[in-house]
Amino acid sequence: MRAQELLGSGPDKKPCPEEEDVEAICHFFNTIGKQLDENPKSRRINDTYFIQMKELTTNPQLAPRLRFMVRNVIDLRSNNWVPRREEVKKNH
Repeated sequence: MRAQELLGSGPDKKPCPEEEDVEAICHFFNTIGKQLDENPKSRRINDTYFIQMKELTTNPQLAPRLRFMVRNVIDLRSNNWVPRREEVKKNH
């Protein structure tokens, strides 16, 4: 299954993707998002997905827990894929 299918884009786009699809896309980007961003072509494709994911963070039909999960992935990418927990360890 492709990321765009998980996010529910395309002609059959639903107002809110399924919860398990949102979880899957978050795990997908947590796992290989950094590697995908290293290639300019796949980074541009990721940009499109992250625009859609940003829209999910304000979707009232999506459970708050999932909105936060998506927000965490967006934050992770904006922080060059460095988890916040590692930053805390470095500061101490």
